[in-house]
Amino acid sequence: MVYCPKCGELNEENTRYCKSCGASLRRRSYGRFSDERDMCFGVSMSGNRLGLFFGAMIILWGVTELLRLNIDLWALALIGFGVILILNILKRKPDFR
Repeated sequence: MVYCPKCGELNEENTRYCKSCGASLRRRSYGRFSDERDMCFGVSMSGNRLGLFFGAMIILWGVTELLRLNIDLWALALIGFGVILILNILKRKPDFR
C-alpha cells in the first residue's frame, strides 16, 4: 500500500495515480541527490587523487609518530601535492574552440 504525497489517501501498491485526487504516486528521481552522495565537503570523490594523497599523508604522519621516526613530512607533502597538480593538468583534455 502506498500513501498519496498530495492528499494522504491509501492506494494499491502498483497504482500510478491516486484514486482520490489523481496525483502521481511515482517517486521522482532527482539527479542532484545522487551527485551529492558522491561528494565529500563539496568535492567530487570519484577519481579524487587529492583526497587519496591527503589520506596517505595522515596515515604516514601517524606511523612516523608511532615509530618515532624523523621524516620531513612537509617536504614530502609539497612534492606529492605538486605531482598531483601536474597529473591533473596532464589528464585534462585540451580545449579547442
